[in-house]
Amino acid sequence: MELKYLNSYSPAEILLLRNGYTVNLTDILKYTVIDLLFKDVIHFELVQHFEMKNKFFIQFSKGENFNDYQPRKQEQAFIHILSNIDEILLEDYLKKYFHHFKNEKKIKKLIVENYLNVYCERSLIDGIFNKYSRKSSA
Repeated sequence: MELKYLNSYSPAEILLLRNGYTVNLTDILKYTVIDLLFKDVIHFELVQHFEMKNKFFIQFSKGENFNDYQPRKQEQAFIHILSNIDEILLEDYLKKYFHHFKNEKKIKKLIVENYLNVYCERSLIDGIFNKYSRKSSA
């Protein structure tokens, strides 16, 4: 794959392509959240606990580009969570996200089938374990 094509993929897709199916769901989640924060689709702020002044929570809200952003398939769950509410705590946000993607194979399969199918293949053994392998030419 040539370097000039990398800008057409999200960081989570590049991570999956680079590391294969060994990537953790938490890493895909981190890269996707950082990418959406960088693109100003979502915004976060630290909120202080009302009783314990030394305890803080992370709260997500809609960013400036939230309404104009065209999400990729794996980002739609992130966007959908915030579409009906103004702000949400990180813990609640993650619960809703994991409710949508119940296991990591589901999101990996979604990414591969929609964006990386040119670079991945599936053998009989991979099919049994619901996995994909990177093509040798990728």
